[in-house]
Amino acid sequence: MFNNLDAQVPLCDAPARGWTFLRRRATTPAMSTLLERIREQAKELSDDERCILGAELLEPVEDGDVAAVEQGWDEEILRRVEEIKSGKVKMIPFDEVMTDLRTEFGCPKT
Repeated sequence: MFNNLDAQVPLCDAPARGWTFLRRRATTPAMSTLLERIREQAKELSDDERCILGAELLEPVEDGDVAAVEQGWDEEILRRVEEIKSGKVKMIPFDEVMTDLRTEFGCPKT
């Protein structure tokens, strides 16, 4: 799907609202020039305008899309539960994950 995911913002470098996130820029080999132009123009928007645009873009286009996404998530959840039950994957405690992320991204514990 995506062949390039580079982290651009560390977890502890959040906007003024106090949000914590890891922003990634995903590109595909056939990335359209239109998408690139839209990305560049979106960077010129205020934080509030970008939030509004993002929320609008994340809204489902049609009800059928919602059903397909929900079905996909249901399948993914079942697959992950089976992997846990079978012992194929190992669960990692939340505190351990957070410690690893803070170490990797140089973020102090808050």
